[in-house]
Amino acid sequence: MLTASTAASALTFTFVDKGGVGIGTDARAGFEAAAKYWSSVITNDIDIKIDIGFSALAGRELGNARSNTQDVSVSTAYAKLQGQHLSALDQQALAGISRFVSGGSVSALTPYYDNFVGRIIGSDFWDRNNSENNRYLSVNTSVLKAFGLSTNEYDGSSFAGQSDATINFNSSKMFDFNPVDGIDSDKFDFVAVAMHEIGHSLGFASGVDLYDANSPPFGNQFSKINFENPGGGIMTTLDLFRFGKDPANISLTGGPVLDWRVHSRPQILQGQAPYFSIDGGQTQLFGDSRFSVGEVNGDGYQASHWRFLEGCDALGLMGPVLCGGTEFGVTALDLAAFDALGWDLDLDVLANSDYLATSADAFALLDDDPTPGGGSGGGDPGGPSAVPEAASWAIMILGLGGVGARLRGRGRKAPMACA
Repeated sequence: MLTASTAASALTFTFVDKGGVGIGTDARAGFEAAAKYWSSVITNDIDIKIDIGFSALAGRELGNARSNTQDVSVSTAYAKLQGQHLSALDQQALAGISRFVSGGSVSALTPYYDNFVGRIIGSDFWDRNNSENNRYLSVNTSVLKAFGLSTNEYDGSSFAGQSDATINFNSSKMFDFNPVDGIDSDKFDFVAVAMHEIGHSLGFASGVDLYDANSPPFGNQFSKINFENPGGGIMTTLDLFRFGKDPANISLTGGPVLDWRVHSRPQILQGQAPYFSIDGGQTQLFGDSRFSVGEVNGDGYQASHWRFLEGCDALGLMGPVLCGGTEFGVTALDLAAFDALGWDLDLDVLANSDYLATSADAFALLDDDPTPGGGSGGGDPGGPSAVPEAASWAIMILGLGGVGARLRGRGRKAPMACA
């Protein structure tokens, strides 16, 4: 159930039309509905600038998004997280990571630590050596704005006035722009995809995707990326809450640890998939908060998403599979992640674990008599489709799937996976 924000301040958005999303179009109404949803739950008084448009995209992509990311020191990010309007969830989450963040550096398991000088790639490594990837994070400028920052802390450059993200939708796909009366069986939920893409622009991202893209046997193992000193940060503020088991006790901590590894399929089957946690990795929030682990070498889905569930079921809006003819929405697990990674919410997530806001709920936030016509971009949505997305590297945004409490769509379900 969706409630309007009662806070004196709220998040706002400025959209810049780059083609096909002008004021008065169905697509613009869809974006405005998606934006109004995020404004209804996030109370930070800042404006996010996003370039939006339609273009001819390859393959099965429904759309793509590229976020502007900048470097911030771990010490600054941690201080900003501690200095925000702390919710009950924030307090638990920050206490949970305190033993892994010390002296301006973060410690975590990584798949390898130096592709540049030839360390044995693929070996697990307890990385706590205070190099750049321990001391800096790569964070969406939208989140840095929420922190009150406008300068890259690694090189001193200003990102003030820059666009925070670019989102494109595939002009050859068919979309239903008005979810209020259900989603047509041969189309995709445009508002939900827009909500999802904006969610990535608001920081739902993981640096594990960079490790994955450059790991053998299937990644670019010959890339000369110095993962220890990459010229700034790799991981995100969401990655500060990405935990996993350490069965071999590589960390010598005797318990769960921050887990930034690219997990292989056998490791996943052994129950080693990483998960979102606010109690230092002791438990998964709300029972199941697993992340995807890598499109190239992992489970086939980029790490910047929740774990794929079967069929059209999903843990939340930020999951990796979208079904045609199906309405989607935001769950408490989605909001918990945004709360922890740096946003202030007008909701006590821990007290509302059954929260669900669908794309139809978001659309209802528009004017009393919205008139989008439910048009389409043409094409055939029948096969699997991806919603690719990127920060400073290529991050596939997949799609979506049913929602949290197994929300079911009103039309024919056509399962889709990332390309």
